[in-house]
Amino acid sequence: MNPIQILQAQPEHLLLLVDLSRETFIDTYERQNDPLHFWDYVESAFTEEKLQEELLSPASLFFLAYYEGGLAGYCKINLNRQVSGLPEDAPHMELERIYAQKLYKGMGIGKALLDKAIETGQTFGQEYLWLGVWKKNTPSIQWYERQGLARFGEQCFLMGADPQDDWLMYLNLSQY
Repeated sequence: MNPIQILQAQPEHLLLLVDLSRETFIDTYERQNDPLHFWDYVESAFTEEKLQEELLSPASLFFLAYYEGGLAGYCKINLNRQVSGLPEDAPHMELERIYAQKLYKGMGIGKALLDKAIETGQTFGQEYLWLGVWKKNTPSIQWYERQGLARFGEQCFLMGADPQDDWLMYLNLSQY
């Protein structure tokens, strides 16, 4: 039996999602960022109001990962989110967030969430999955490369008022 279960988040999961989003983002990035910019971003990006709006959007889907019944991580995908640098005549989806809690890192949570994102993209007729990853996040870049994603460009991500450089990476879902 697979110890990992993936469920689509529903409106009743809002408070759980707020806590999980904040916790995993803080664990991942707090030590590497200027506190002023970092906390400005956290306080605006992971509010109940903001996450409720995202959760209720028909273009966005959240999936929760459970490991042996414990909440282990989540991902957020945005359907039909085009990006420059990939073929314009094909539908793209963005994997905006994918996080595992510290306790569950190395247990296959990220892979299970990525597989769910790929499956969902294929179900919705998306041809490309893409994401942005901070250039300083070497472990994540290497993990994405091991999963078959390739770099295709760059973008700026604002951490509060701090501009940070991200790699853009993609996976062709029709070849997966």
